[in-house]
Amino acid sequence: MMELGKPQVAAYYLEIASKDNDYEHIQEYINCLSNMMDPQALDVVNEVMEKSPKPETEDGIKQWNWHMAFLKRRKAYILIDNRNLDEAERLLREMKDDPLCKEFAEGELKYIEQLRNQ
Repeated sequence: MMELGKPQVAAYYLEIASKDNDYEHIQEYINCLSNMMDPQALDVVNEVMEKSPKPETEDGIKQWNWHMAFLKRRKAYILIDNRNLDEAERLLREMKDDPLCKEFAEGELKYIEQLRNQ
């Protein structure tokens, strides 16, 4: 639906799909919201982060770590889009310690510096 230029329809169906708590469905829903610059995107990311308990299996932990890294990256992206640069910068500095986020964080910190110099 996004590719057909119908982001609201996509968001509707992706929200429903995300309720099954499948990481991929949740990520697609969050991507949709953030790409639409939907005002609820940050709230959805924060809620998912709070309600994503760490699993007990090794495989589950690996998937959960990747999912949490995705959520942090998306949160930083949304904060930057909303011009909450100080909060984004704090988050990105923390993310530099995470190997799954390090490269993204470094690039976004440079981008924030460019925005501040404009």
